[in-house]
Amino acid sequence: MDIFTYINLGSFFPIIIFTLVLWSDIRNKPQFGKRPRYLLFSLIVFCAIAVFLIQYKILYSFWKPELSFPLFSVIFPFYIFTFFVLEYSIHRQRIIKSHAWEDFKKNLRTTIRYWLIILGIAVCSFFLFYLYTLKLFDGSIASAVYRSETFATLREQGLAGREDLKTLTLILCLAYAVVSFLLLLKYRKKVFELRGGIIRTNNFTFSMSLLVLVLQVGYFLFFDGFVKPLHSEIFFLLTVAYAIRVFMEYFYQRTLNLERTIIQQEQSVLLMNELVSQEASSPLEEDVDTLKSTITEELDRVKRSLPIHEYAISGSMLYSLEGDILKVISPKLINGFCTPILKTQTIKLLKNKKQISDSILKTVYDIRKISSLPLQDLTDWGEQIIKQILESKEPIVINQIPEELKGLQRLIAVNPIFDKEKLIGLFIVFKDSFDKLFPEEENTINWLIGNLKIILSIITGKRIQRERNRLSNEMNIAKNIQTSILPKDVEIPGYEVATNMVTATEVGGDVYDYFCTTLGNYIGIGDVSGHGLPAGIMSLIQLVAFEAVVMTVDNLSRQIKPYVLYDIVNKLLCKINRDRIGSDKFMTQNYFIEKNGTFTYAGAHEIALLYRKQQDNVIELKDLSRKAAFMGITEKATAKASAGNFKMRKHDVLLLYTDGAIQAKDNYGNQFGIAKLKKILKSNSGMDLNKLIDKIMKQIYNHALNGDLKKYCGNYADDVSLFMIRKK
Repeated sequence: MDIFTYINLGSFFPIIIFTLVLWSDIRNKPQFGKRPRYLLFSLIVFCAIAVFLIQYKILYSFWKPELSFPLFSVIFPFYIFTFFVLEYSIHRQRIIKSHAWEDFKKNLRTTIRYWLIILGIAVCSFFLFYLYTLKLFDGSIASAVYRSETFATLREQGLAGREDLKTLTLILCLAYAVVSFLLLLKYRKKVFELRGGIIRTNNFTFSMSLLVLVLQVGYFLFFDGFVKPLHSEIFFLLTVAYAIRVFMEYFYQRTLNLERTIIQQEQSVLLMNELVSQEASSPLEEDVDTLKSTITEELDRVKRSLPIHEYAISGSMLYSLEGDILKVISPKLINGFCTPILKTQTIKLLKNKKQISDSILKTVYDIRKISSLPLQDLTDWGEQIIKQILESKEPIVINQIPEELKGLQRLIAVNPIFDKEKLIGLFIVFKDSFDKLFPEEENTINWLIGNLKIILSIITGKRIQRERNRLSNEMNIAKNIQTSILPKDVEIPGYEVATNMVTATEVGGDVYDYFCTTLGNYIGIGDVSGHGLPAGIMSLIQLVAFEAVVMTVDNLSRQIKPYVLYDIVNKLLCKINRDRIGSDKFMTQNYFIEKNGTFTYAGAHEIALLYRKQQDNVIELKDLSRKAAFMGITEKATAKASAGNFKMRKHDVLLLYTDGAIQAKDNYGNQFGIAKLKKILKSNSGMDLNKLIDKIMKQIYNHALNGDLKKYCGNYADDVSLFMIRKK
């Protein structure tokens, strides 16, 4: 055997090993489906060819030269069959996903006829050459059949000789070449070219087969190859073609697809970032246009990529969630020919697109209702579909169209858009001419779902932010009302006064006030449970009630005891805040009446601190705390048991505060506490009261800087209020 023979036979082994490695790598990967099975089958046929050619070379003396054409007529179809199985392993999934299986089977049946003809020629050639094999074509008989009387008669008549054999062989060769040529053309033009290019085809193997067919037939016809040994080296071209095709599809294409996927992901990230940037900075009114352009551009692109445009998506609409209602927010989000997700004959009576759009815009879904009811209790078809989506969190493709929609649609695909576990939208696509989605359409829908999720999430965030801004403006108004009602400059005859209040939220629950009369000076300080708008409303009701009661008794030139004042305001809070508003808030409150340096008090609030200048000491007025029921809980409660009094002398300082001042926490959870208040008050009792309050507030701020202020984004956990008076 010459060097070319060794190269030809030796090439099988590395190709087989290489293909086995690739097969082993892909066989357990689900994305390849059943492709590895058919790749292995093609490799088995390829191995059979290798075994046959190796046997032919080893048993070279056994094979007669006249068997060249029969050997070629058998081996060549095996190569073609190997290529066919290889191409099928490459394209199988795409054939099925592209819904071209019926077309493929139809084309395959036509091709099988050519296979049967080639098989018949191969069988005839072997039978013919078995009968006519001669040693030297010199008239000697090579078999008992050839020595029969019939063949003897034919030989005497000059028939069954060398020229007859050559003529018959020539006829067989030409027939074989024509049928094989047509078969290869059928491969190239029909079997794997479905619907104008749905299947990615590569004609390399079949083009190489045509080349080998032409070369071998030319060798037979023009170089008397029928009576010469078969040059199996010509099959080396087909062996290399098999190796290149396996390499290109199962190695190079995989690597290329991986690179494309990475590039597409990078481009998707860039596009997504641009989309987020555009959406975040655009007005809310322009979001609908962004949604429309995003959807239409992608659906138009995928439509252009399909070989049959009539089978493309014919319409789409986008539902988005507002509160608990799922609806199409604008007719701009209804593209192409769509229909409401309803089972009603009235749909077929709608005359134009505007009527259909109006019907779609009126079709809304209450997600809270759908979530709460079992599927069997939902009578609306659209609600049933949404219920199934909420339970499965998977798209629903409907190609068994209800009678009410038959003739209008052939496919409805309902694709949910989830943000984590929450359904925020539905992207519904329609087809009026085909009942399946193509892979390109599925990929586009998945891509759109990802982008629509981002856009809808941003839109939802912008809606929430707009609502927050509205509420914030209203809360600021409420805060301004509250702070405006509180006294800014407190002036009590015979005393220096300073106040300060910092709310934990826009509206606080702390309140203080005063009212001076000829019969005494009234002071009040209180704290509603919690903070925010409900607490602020209750504090304002209390403040108005306090002012109204004190003003009334002043007009009557009378004085009211603090505990009576407490009981009247409490009953008013129970009636308005509890019974009418329905709030569950309550509050602590102290009322004071000062006359000639004597303070009479009642209520239940915090322990007050009194600095005695004469003793240079700070005492705790503990009777101000927990001696009466909280306000706003029951009108039957009385505050008489909390009544008490104390006297202030010159330069004495009284500090009233709310619990936010002493309960502010540092990063270790330690409260500011009464002890620190007492220490600051004692050390700075002679300081200007406004400066002293600023000093206390600064100390509280520094204490809570890495604690509550850090935890609550610059806010205290509760409102902080200080009311300080010094006797002149």
